[in-house]
Amino acid sequence: MVIGDEVKETSAEAIARLKEIGVKKVVMLTGDSQEVAEKVGLELGMDEVRGSLLPHQKVEESRRYLPVSPMGNNWCSSGMA
Repeated sequence: MVIGDEVKETSAEAIARLKEIGVKKVVMLTGDSQEVAEKVGLELGMDEVRGSLLPHQKVEESRRYLPVSPMGNNWCSSGMA
């Protein structure tokens, strides 16, 4: 049995739109396992995923990808540089 959050229908479209407007790298930082993060990241078109992170680790990691935007329980890097 596998239990997980459902990906919203509009999520992949939102990621694609970010890239269309010039966002060069979209990164997902999540507390979900790395395996789950990679599966979701592939489904959504993420450029990089980091899983198994505790809340304070998400904050630390987000500093590598400034600027960042919180999205749900995760952080999404929207670096346009």
